[in-house]
Amino acid sequence: MESKPIFVHSLFRAGSTYLFHVFRRSDIGYWCYQEPLHELSYYSKEDRELLLSEKGEKMEQLRHPSLGDPYFLELYEVADDCLGALSAESIYDAYFAMGNLDSGIGFWRSLIHAAHARPVIQECRTSARISTIKSALGGFHLYLWRNPWDQWWSYKVDRYFDLTSQLFINSPHHPGVIALLRETIGFKSLNQGDIENQKQWFMKHPLSPEDSYLVFYVLWLLGLHQGAAHGDLLINIDRLGGSQGYRRQVADILADNGITNIDFSDCSIPQTTYSSFDRDFFQSIEEKAHALFLSSGMSREEIDSLQAIRQEHEPECWRLPMEDASAPAILRDAQRARSLAIAGGAETAELCTHFHGEIALREQWVTDAEAQARQAESLALQAQAQAQQSEAMAQQSEARAQQSEAMAQQSEARAQQAEARAHQAEIALQAVCASTSWRLTQPLRFLGNLFYVLFRMIRSIPGRIKQNLNLRVRSIFHWGIRFVQARPAISSWVFYWLQKVPRLEARLRNLAMAADSPSSLDRASTSFVSGDMEHLSPRTKKNYLDLKNAVEQHKKESC
Repeated sequence: MESKPIFVHSLFRAGSTYLFHVFRRSDIGYWCYQEPLHELSYYSKEDRELLLSEKGEKMEQLRHPSLGDPYFLELYEVADDCLGALSAESIYDAYFAMGNLDSGIGFWRSLIHAAHARPVIQECRTSARISTIKSALGGFHLYLWRNPWDQWWSYKVDRYFDLTSQLFINSPHHPGVIALLRETIGFKSLNQGDIENQKQWFMKHPLSPEDSYLVFYVLWLLGLHQGAAHGDLLINIDRLGGSQGYRRQVADILADNGITNIDFSDCSIPQTTYSSFDRDFFQSIEEKAHALFLSSGMSREEIDSLQAIRQEHEPECWRLPMEDASAPAILRDAQRARSLAIAGGAETAELCTHFHGEIALREQWVTDAEAQARQAESLALQAQAQAQQSEAMAQQSEARAQQSEAMAQQSEARAQQAEARAHQAEIALQAVCASTSWRLTQPLRFLGNLFYVLFRMIRSIPGRIKQNLNLRVRSIFHWGIRFVQARPAISSWVFYWLQKVPRLEARLRNLAMAADSPSSLDRASTSFVSGDMEHLSPRTKKNYLDLKNAVEQHKKESC
């Protein structure tokens, strides 16, 4: 049995679901994959049950034939073995098979190997990469196509299809004609986020009818060019539905390539009769598209060749005058137009509701943002006040620190001064202690201290004993005075040093006077005067004269 894969390539709304149904119902038992390169397949990697979640009412809205089994049943059966090879970028970003993006070859290879019978892969996202797939995987490649006017109007059954056109030209790697197309329509691309984010983006940036058809027709012409150049068989769904001879011709070609038991007898595709107004709309936009292709490098001969293929397969109704159009066809077209108007109105209402909701949400965001801004401003003011207060406190602390530093410097200076004075005093004291006079007067200081202690002791002795002891001490003191007076050399030396200790001198003078020894003092004075007074200091001379006057005064009082 022939096992090489069969690929059915097409754009959306070209009858691909019908062709998939034809292969699936064949008694040969083909293993048919319906659009495996789908975002739903990617989302099902974690939960393959999503592949069985299509809704019947949605399929009825899209006017798909009744298939019996779910659309993705075959993919569901091999999901565990194949979905891991599917990448998100291969679905839309790699539509033109350019750059280093994953074109999906590994995914299709896994589908082929996992198929339970000869695989048939029907795809609506591969029209611009037929040559890449054929080179990598081989197989037999069909290109299914339809007249662009009916196909574009069929896109309007659901806004999803216009979104896919925008997703295709949003590819970061695209041919020159797509670059010119994007520039012509002012395309707003989005090359970040996942597929759903990009869908939401393009839903908010819909194309005008003119731009919508221009984008579709450029993709349509690119697909036909790829199919004619690299496909093994072109199948036009318009002729397949309207010509029994064409059906037999296609079946024979398929049989010659080992594809048998294919029945197209129930094929039927709606075809619309268009007015001159419609033709002017489509043809003016197509001329603009042809100019883009010529500017991107396609020759006029290639464009004419594609136009010849198109004209050869134009619907039969287009060749008839409008007045010859059948009533059922007119009624059908009117019904379709009304359904599209209803769908468009519902879509418009839905979009209005959606955008009103977004506007309300954004207004709420603005209100919340303003409240947050006011709160932030209040917090900023508080923070500023706190910062100013902190700055003032810091300045005060700095001032106190400077004051403390100044006081510390002053204290340090005073301490240094005190230390210097103490050092000077210590030096002076050491100098005094080391001086000759200090050593020579040491006996006098000793005697003075001794007399001071004796007097203190005498004062503490009570009664008669104190009086007797006082007399004895006085007698000793008087003896000492007489001893000094009897020796002129000692007397002169004593008087010289006594004038250096005024308190001791006054104390001895009082004791001498109390001892009632004027004669002795006179003798001492006479003796002292008889000596040479020229060597004495003025203070010593004054002390001497004061002592002399005191003695004379004492004498007078005694008389």
